[in-house]
Amino acid sequence: MLVLGGFPEPLLSGRERTAKRWRKNYLDRIIKEEVREITALQHINKLLLMFELLRPRVGSPLSYSSLARDIQVSVDTIKNWLAVLEALYLIFKVIPYHKNISRAILKEPKFYFYDTGLVIGDTGTRFENLTAVSLLKHLHFLEDSEGCETKLHYIKNKEQRTKNKKRSIF
Repeated sequence: MLVLGGFPEPLLSGRERTAKRWRKNYLDRIIKEEVREITALQHINKLLLMFELLRPRVGSPLSYSSLARDIQVSVDTIKNWLAVLEALYLIFKVIPYHKNISRAILKEPKFYFYDTGLVIGDTGTRFENLTAVSLLKHLHFLEDSEGCETKLHYIKNKEQRTKNKKRSIF
């Protein structure tokens, strides 16, 4: 799952080459067709560039302004594009844990891919993404089966290292 991703077609093929071909076709369909249907996006190439810049940044707090500078668009545009990718279930956001919710929203979020095969990075980065997806899946199970309100956050320890944290509210 770390290399081939979690979708059945590439995973069951057992071959990295097949998984890469499948993923390329999948992304072409999603980004080029679905994005155009739900938005009036004119700069599809810049959205693709943002998507590619996200792949090696998995698990790191994401600075909207830094990403906006890299792509030469506004911060609001970056936030809108990320919301579109979230709506299409390509990525999901994990915000830092803070007792004051309004402060947590202002802090830098982390983004993860639903398909672990999209992650560019070492085994640790891929494993962190797989762990985040697994935790999110478990939280969705708790919401669906028991009606619990759940959220997934990450926390920083005293050395400013980040850790994922799940919280269930019963």
